[in-house]
Amino acid sequence: MVRSFTFPYGWGIYRAVTIPLKTVSDYDGSMRTTDFNINLSTINDIGGPTSIHYKINNGPVKTVSVDGQPHITTQGTNNTMEYWSEDSNGIVESSHNILTGIELKSGISSTLTIGPSTGSTAPQFVSLFSTNILITIAAVAVLAVSFTTVMRKRRHENSK
Repeated sequence: MVRSFTFPYGWGIYRAVTIPLKTVSDYDGSMRTTDFNINLSTINDIGGPTSIHYKINNGPVKTVSVDGQPHITTQGTNNTMEYWSEDSNGIVESSHNILTGIELKSGISSTLTIGPSTGSTAPQFVSLFSTNILITIAAVAVLAVSFTTVMRKRRHENSK
């Protein structure tokens, strides 16, 4: 929004440009496996100190200065957070920011566990999340094939 004021000759032309409040978050969109904070801060806070407000999953409105930075604790792949700022003059950020797809999945293990049945009749699934495990399995398979090939050659040479 730009407003121009024209004064009598010799006084000049002045322009005033409003600088809106802008609230930013540090959430990078990655999935987390433990509860975590999303840090919020305000830029362009020329109107004095600002209050940063937020709502997680359409919950109650909270304020960073009172409740601390938003703390994500709800399991799932689509947590949401709405956030905005208000300056000391009561001017509220024109449009609220909304983050969607905030992912928290606790209990995901990056280790391979193979053990006896837990007594459940449900099928047991094993997941490999680590690239190192896959590389190790591939290396063992290559060694097994190499060993078998060498042993066959020796048997063949010994049978002559």
